[in-house]
Amino acid sequence: MKFKCERCLYESNHPLGLFFEGNICSGCRVHDSKYIIDWEKRKIDLEKKVKSYVGINKNYDCIIPITGSADSFFVVDYVVQKLKLRPLLVSYNSHWTNKIGWHNISLIKYIFNLDCIVKTISPTSVKNIIRLTSSKLGSIYWHVHAGKTIFPVQVSVDFGIPLIIWGEFEATEQVGMYSYQSDVEMNRRYRREHILMGYEAEDLLKMNEIPEKDLNPFIYPSNKKIFENGTIGIYLSNYLKWDNFAQNSEMFRKYKFKVNKHLRTYDQFQNIDDSIYMTIHDLLKFSRYGYS
Repeated sequence: MKFKCERCLYESNHPLGLFFEGNICSGCRVHDSKYIIDWEKRKIDLEKKVKSYVGINKNYDCIIPITGSADSFFVVDYVVQKLKLRPLLVSYNSHWTNKIGWHNISLIKYIFNLDCIVKTISPTSVKNIIRLTSSKLGSIYWHVHAGKTIFPVQVSVDFGIPLIIWGEFEATEQVGMYSYQSDVEMNRRYRREHILMGYEAEDLLKMNEIPEKDLNPFIYPSNKKIFENGTIGIYLSNYLKWDNFAQNSEMFRKYKFKVNKHLRTYDQFQNIDDSIYMTIHDLLKFSRYGYS
């Protein structure tokens, strides 16, 4: 039996999972806690946490994964201007990034004068993976989720930069899987079970349908390497009162990045860097879950 939240209208078949108390979902219940949390204290907790990583690497204090989206401007701005850290930017090339996305990525690098590494997998490998995940998982976006969540970890291990700073943690913001005070960090288990629909690259390799070289770039670093490097991924949304639209509007006024208007939303900041996400991806999602 499906339930629908009377506030946000999400249904119980949300891919990240929702719990209901009456007609209100867990995501909305956790959202209510935003108004009673001492966010100034949370900011102090964040500052103390990141301070211990300064100087571990002589060139960079942290890694920030970016795209050409609006929220990347907010994350980089906060880390540089408020936390006073020296980040290395990393970006996974989804092969679907549009002109707006590439413009905004270049603008971030220029405005903040930061180094950036872009990971590009061969088009043939990406096509092979999409064919496989489309037929087996009903997803054309597996490689994007896998690439965006593995490349920063690979750079962390290879370059000896333990701290990775992400923006929003969707499991808390969307469905209330955790509380804000849980200080949940990015981890392999959550990535596999919720971001990658239960399938790591090793699981796809066992299907023996595409060459091993296509999936090798998506193999997660070993636990031993991650432990030895001390790699940790934290989410700003656990420490700041997260408000995507307000934050993106502020960054737009400040940096004048390019935006993209979609027919199905008032929010000109949503997925501006990837036109596929708001079209084919959403149609497939609608066919599976009943909403896009």
